[in-house]
Amino acid sequence: MQIKSLNYKENRFIKYYINQEQNNTLIEALHTETEFYLKEIINKITELKISSTIKSKLPRTEIDLNREISSKNKEAIKKYREIIQKILTTKKIENKLKVQPFLHISIHGMKDRKEKDIEIGTRNKILSNPEIYTWFIETTKKHFNKFKVVIDKEFKGSKILEQHRFGDNTGHKGFGINYNIFQIEFSKTLRETHKKEIIKYLEKITKEFQIKFIKN
Repeated sequence: MQIKSLNYKENRFIKYYINQEQNNTLIEALHTETEFYLKEIINKITELKISSTIKSKLPRTEIDLNREISSKNKEAIKKYREIIQKILTTKKIENKLKVQPFLHISIHGMKDRKEKDIEIGTRNKILSNPEIYTWFIETTKKHFNKFKVVIDKEFKGSKILEQHRFGDNTGHKGFGINYNIFQIEFSKTLRETHKKEIIKYLEKITKEFQIKFIKN
């Protein structure tokens, strides 16, 4: 998959792209250094300007941005949250979050398993509004109707995703109840042999989200 020059900005821990057109979605891949093919997928999403994007620079064994804040990742999580805040404020989405939703998709890679090809993590439905939850699950299952899609079985989503929405005890207030998050785990085979289909799905679901839920 050929990738053109990308307009990422970066800090010590992540690279990020703020999309000036598709302004109510964020797609991230926080384990690009350890989970095969995620880097190619997130780079293609950035190249196509499907969404704002975030990707990791360091392996998860060194710094894991998909874990609750700790002494080891405290600085990295702070910088990571600052970039999310920057995405929200660049197009003045922060004020709109009071009345309009935002969609944050965190993509990950899992090993091949007989019982599933894709797992969606929602922490038992608390990461999104009910209407958006139903739409997201139905849209994903319909798009990947030839594959096994499960919900909240093994990879329910890290606690930090919940804290993005509701805040934590470190002073982070959260981005609010209109900040909707879904974690998606794709199998290794799916990432390797169906990269174009994954990218097509992410493009479709972000565009449909804008049409269905965002009031211009």
